[in-house]
Amino acid sequence: MNGGTGTASDTRLRRRLQKGSLIKKHGSWHVRYMGWKPNAEGALVWRELSSVIGSCEEYPRKGDIWQDYQDFMAEINAMHLESKPGDPHLSYFVDRIYFESPAVTGLERSTVDGYKDMWRLHLKPLLQNETLSGLRPVTITRILDRLAQEKDLSKRTLAHIKAFLGGIYAFARNRGHFDGANPVQGVKLPKAKAPEETYAYSLKEETAMMTVVKSERALLAIAIASWTGVDKGELEALRWADRIGEDLTLEERFGAASRRNQRPKRARHRSRSFLTSERNSTLSARMRTLPGCA
Repeated sequence: MNGGTGTASDTRLRRRLQKGSLIKKHGSWHVRYMGWKPNAEGALVWRELSSVIGSCEEYPRKGDIWQDYQDFMAEINAMHLESKPGDPHLSYFVDRIYFESPAVTGLERSTVDGYKDMWRLHLKPLLQNETLSGLRPVTITRILDRLAQEKDLSKRTLAHIKAFLGGIYAFARNRGHFDGANPVQGVKLPKAKAPEETYAYSLKEETAMMTVVKSERALLAIAIASWTGVDKGELEALRWADRIGEDLTLEERFGAASRRNQRPKRARHRSRSFLTSERNSTLSARMRTLPGCA
């Protein structure tokens, strides 16, 4: 396998069948192969890549994982031999370029996980044969229709999927990977079920939960989630230092925003304050009982 590099305009690099190589490294099976990768300037460069396809614990011998290796290389060859120069398969572009770009890796972990779930569960299986420049609005419309009918997704979820796909093409255009019109633009959402209302616990139910919780740390987490209105991402990002003096400060220093020294993005998060003085005192008192919070 030639380890040299080349630009997206060099068709000779892509028009040959690759065998790749399977190696054991750090407890995992790695496949080395050639593929497109953006350089520091954002241009696609043909270079050696490596992907993990399994653990040595699950596949102790090379023969155990050999078929997975062959299937992986068949997919790689299909992507590079069937697509036009400079027009990678969409699945390859999303997995190897979009998700690995700083534009995505710099996002909150929960956001990235949501993007990857949308791609893996809903879009990737239906876009395996599409290239970056070959995807048409009519194809996207059919995919959204199919997701609404076969998976019974809500209109809100379909809107998120559409926005995610549109963001991929906005990224591709801005980084010079794609010069056409964004195929998502103008696509209409199909008729779908309305999103279900999220059940909200009553104060009586929340209090009942807290009476049976033995761990002070768990009790405090439930109290913050119940009494302050923080969402899941904000709750996960809270740190013990997010308080001033004797009071727990959760109005302008909400979790994820506090790490970047910014106010929350959503106006409703900035404006709400659910802590009564009594509840605030209770939270502060409980914090002082926990290790490292005195």
